[in-house]
Amino acid sequence: MYFLNHNQSLASRLLAIVLLILSSLVFINSLTFTNFFLVFPHLWRAFAWTHFILPVVAYLYVHSVVHQTFSLRRNDYLLFIPAVIYTLCLAPFYLLPTAEKLEIVKRFMEDKTLISFEPETWLQKSWAIPAKLIYGLILLIGQFLLLAIWRKNEMKRSYQIEQNTTTFRWLFLFTSVM
Repeated sequence: MYFLNHNQSLASRLLAIVLLILSSLVFINSLTFTNFFLVFPHLWRAFAWTHFILPVVAYLYVHSVVHQTFSLRRNDYLLFIPAVIYTLCLAPFYLLPTAEKLEIVKRFMEDKTLISFEPETWLQKSWAIPAKLIYGLILLIGQFLLLAIWRKNEMKRSYQIEQNTTTFRWLFLFTSVM
C-alpha cells in the first residue's frame, strides 16, 4: 500500500505506516511468549520506540486528512522527539555484548513482570509505560479536537456534506480505536 501509492497522498501513506506499526507491535509482543528472544537477544527492545511513534503517526494521519496536507510540516517532526529520547535511553542495552543481553532476556523470560519495569534504560525504572500512555493520550485528545473543530467548520458548508460525514465517521472510528 505504501509503495503502490503513486498519487502523493500523505494520508494514505501515514495510514499504511499505522497499520504496519500495529502489526509489528502485535507480532513482537507475541514473541515474548516464545523463546525467540533467547535465540535473537539483539532484537529485544529493538522495536520499543514504536510505542511512541504509533500515536504520532495516527495524529498526523488525522491531521493530514482534516487539513488535506500532502507533506509534513516542519513542526510535525517535533512530535518524534519522545521516541528519539526513549531510544537513546535504551542505548546502554543496545550496546551490550550478546552474552549480557542474553542474561537480561533470560531474566525477563523467567519473570514477565520485569518487562514493564524496563531496568535496562538510563532513566528511572517504570517511567516508560506512564510516559507512553500520557503522550498517547495527549495526541489522542489532539485527534478528537481536530475532528471536533473540523466537523464544526465543515458542517457549515452545504456542499459535500455526505462525503464529509463519511470521512468524519471513519476518522472518529479510527481515533476511537487508537
